[in-house]
Amino acid sequence: MTKGWKDQQPIAAQLQEEILEGFLKFYDKRLPKYKLIEQATGVGFYKTIACGWTFGVIGPKGTVTTVSKKCNPLNIRADIIKACRGSIHVEQIMSHKTFKGSEIDHCNKGGFDAIFREFVKNKNLKSMWKYVVNNDPRFKTTAIAGFATFKEPLLTEWKLFHKAHAKLQELTHEEHVHLTRERLGDC
Repeated sequence: MTKGWKDQQPIAAQLQEEILEGFLKFYDKRLPKYKLIEQATGVGFYKTIACGWTFGVIGPKGTVTTVSKKCNPLNIRADIIKACRGSIHVEQIMSHKTFKGSEIDHCNKGGFDAIFREFVKNKNLKSMWKYVVNNDPRFKTTAIAGFATFKEPLLTEWKLFHKAHAKLQELTHEEHVHLTRERLGDC
């Protein structure tokens, strides 16, 4: 059985150069990690806690910063939504689970989206985005803190707001899919 290139650590120097060139070409220059990509002296491939793999750029001092191979363009609203979901996932969502495979549904009028829209109403999304943190997917602590979350004081503000406004119910996957379709009028 031949090994895949993921199993060949460290990645060959020529391949590292090609990968870094790809990141420089396709990574959105407005993202904070772009500067780290510019300064990178190498690249590696690392196992994540979710049993996946991620690239990490290696800085001049040997520090590793994970970067997404997807090279998605900057989307401030989507990043804030991910941070909202990640910030409450363990503490407020997972704590409602009582059986394996269940899903937690926001059953308040308008669901999660309504809570999110109310929270960001009259706020500057660009200013909020500065508080978004993408935690390192290689570390177990990320599973608890959230893959994307907020820095303080926005973290506490969001957690309190969500807790005060969310009505949650536990459903099976099938019930959740059916209810979501029903709400969207897609029956």
